[in-house]
Amino acid sequence: MKKLIVSDTIRWSRDIYVEFISGKRQYREDVPSNPIPVHPHYGPAVTEQPGDN
Repeated sequence: MKKLIVSDTIRWSRDIYVEFISGKRQYREDVPSNPIPVHPHYGPAVTEQPGDN
């Protein structure tokens, strides 16, 4: 697990550096490296509107 995280960090930092030097985006949005798991109890906040009683 740690090897994968270090590998992703190195890849991410290299992509940022190459993007800075070349001016071209290096990563793709369709390739998640390490998706963050979403806790089922922590969804978007729901706020009550005035008069919603």
